[in-house]
Amino acid sequence: MRSSSVTPSTSCQFACNSAFYVGSQTPESERFAHLWIRRALGWIRQHHPEVRASRRDHVATITWYSADEYASLLETHDLRLVDRELQVVNLPVRAIQDIGRYWLFIEGALPGIPIPIGAEALEWAAAEAGTELNMTTVPRVWLQLVAQRAEAALEPALAAHVERTIL
Repeated sequence: MRSSSVTPSTSCQFACNSAFYVGSQTPESERFAHLWIRRALGWIRQHHPEVRASRRDHVATITWYSADEYASLLETHDLRLVDRELQVVNLPVRAIQDIGRYWLFIEGALPGIPIPIGAEALEWAAAEAGTELNMTTVPRVWLQLVAQRAEAALEPALAAHVERTIL
């Protein structure tokens, strides 16, 4: 008769990144963002004068946390921060135009504006802002986090060694 013990792995890692957190914008990207939205609203007034943005319809589409708040959220879920890195990334204006076609972005940036109109306005306005500011890329600071759970919480049935008896 022979027996063996198997111990399940107890480590767990979590990695994520975000370009939408407090601290993600440089002064250049803030200037670009303000001009981008102003130009989009101007385009809408010119091409769709019957459409108006509405603060009343504004819904927070994303919660902006700081890097420290993200770290605290990880700790709340029993994860220990192993690595935090901030990396400046230059997004091509074309990438900004693509972000401007995302419906949740449109709802947050241009509340009350129909999605197709907002997408067209933001696409045009990103190119316009890039030209006006002589920018072909827009800098963003990406937050990259890696956290680890040293000993994952295991179900009781898995916590004990599994013993098999082989006859």
